[in-house]
Amino acid sequence: MAYPHCEPLGDELQRQAGGDTAPRWAYIFNHCDGCYHPTKMLLDTGSTANFISRALMKRLGLKPVSCIPRDFTTIDGHQFRCSQNATVCWQGSEEGVLFEADFYLLPSTSDLAEPLVGRPFINQFRHCLFDQDPARIAYTAQKAITVSFTALVSSRDCA
Repeated sequence: MAYPHCEPLGDELQRQAGGDTAPRWAYIFNHCDGCYHPTKMLLDTGSTANFISRALMKRLGLKPVSCIPRDFTTIDGHQFRCSQNATVCWQGSEEGVLFEADFYLLPSTSDLAEPLVGRPFINQFRHCLFDQDPARIAYTAQKAITVSFTALVSSRDCA
């Protein structure tokens, strides 16, 4: 079973869904190396929960825990059941602020490569997510400029 990826919505559907569904980015904590890594997150405004693949869960060193089984249906009608989840620790654009969110572990037949976040997550945290890969954002610093008021006055007098 393949979990469908987020298809771009038309303008009208995007407005109804509460905004765009373009991928966003966050730093996700990797329990294997103790570092936060920039990770693309797929936004799915039609989903009621968050999902993560078994492969990504292993790569991040997350330990799945049993939960009350819950049935889900994909947009194309495929049904699947999740009986494990994991808490993902992540950091967004607000430096120094850490968040946790629960993600259901997708069946091993899923080909979803990135974490998928649903409407409750989007409504609460969209403003905290990066619009692009934070590892590729170029930061610049501006040097303060000192302006002499006397220089401005004298240049006006010369005109």
